[in-house]
Amino acid sequence: MGALAPDKLLVVADALAKSAALAQDERQVAKVFDTVEPWARRLAETGRSPGGRDFGASA
Repeated sequence: MGALAPDKLLVVADALAKSAALAQDERQVAKVFDTVEPWARRLAETGRSPGGRDFGASA
């Protein structure tokens, strides 16, 4: 395998950078889901948020 041309190295570097950025974004989104999921599950099961507010009743 020969040396890569500079333009091909730039393409590889760009792809790696985008992959790393996407992985970081995915970790941040996973943290949000880990926080929201228990709250949403309780809301779906009981109709009430863990804080006790009733989102199903009309004001």
